[in-house]
Amino acid sequence: MDLHVTRRREGACGRPRSQGSRPRRAKSEPPPHSHPQRNGARPNDDEDLSRRIAAGSYALGSFLPGELELAQVYQCSRPTMRKALRLLEDQGRITCLKGIGRRVVRTGA
Repeated sequence: MDLHVTRRREGACGRPRSQGSRPRRAKSEPPPHSHPQRNGARPNDDEDLSRRIAAGSYALGSFLPGELELAQVYQCSRPTMRKALRLLEDQGRITCLKGIGRRVVRTGA
């Protein structure tokens, strides 16, 4: 006589877990929330800000608006705008003064 009883796995609330309730996607298909360029700033953000600096929207020596304000203007997240500003800093167009803000140091192309 076999006394071994198999039980279904139970969730935290004691009810049986549902098996396979979510449809699976193909391995080659990217997740629905992925962005084609996840590894940095969107290309238009830093280029447009750079064009605005070159056009004189932000004068030499003036301070840029804060990250949050720029992110709202460009409709992106604050970390994305921070990456765009870091690219401009690497190009030598702006400089970051800790606790003060970002200042335009070069306006030419």
